[in-house]
Amino acid sequence: MPEVQYLSTPIGPLEIIVRSHRVVAISFVDSVIPQKSDPASPLTHQCMQQLKQYFAGERHQLCLPLALSSLPPFTRKCLFALDRHAPYGQTLSYAKLASAITGNSTYARAIAHALSVNPLAIAIPCHRIIASDGDLRGYRWKACRKKWLIDFERSQPKTL
Repeated sequence: MPEVQYLSTPIGPLEIIVRSHRVVAISFVDSVIPQKSDPASPLTHQCMQQLKQYFAGERHQLCLPLALSSLPPFTRKCLFALDRHAPYGQTLSYAKLASAITGNSTYARAIAHALSVNPLAIAIPCHRIIASDGDLRGYRWKACRKKWLIDFERSQPKTL
């Protein structure tokens, strides 16, 4: 049975789901947060601590065991490529990410679709990928959150 916890952040609550020693989901939610007890599993506690550190500007990357095996191979390839091609504090266009992953910028829509199913906000930083014209479309948890995350990361020191 999965463990579900909620964490308040400056841009709304996050729902964290952990199952079988893997983080299954980190999602922004807009509904009222139910009162929960302290995290039961060490992994849930670790995930919440790392997210708090991220929002405090003390961490640039989450280091957690993630559950992505149920996603198609191309989607996993795109998600795993994000940190390498769009590091903390930087953005990259869908077309440039497509070129980096596939060698062909015309796969930008396929990349956008793969990122649209990302179940792990912050942990897999799809918010760093933007349209070629600079538009912030394509973020499943609202463009205002994408903008906030990009601005937040740009305002932080590049090294810890």
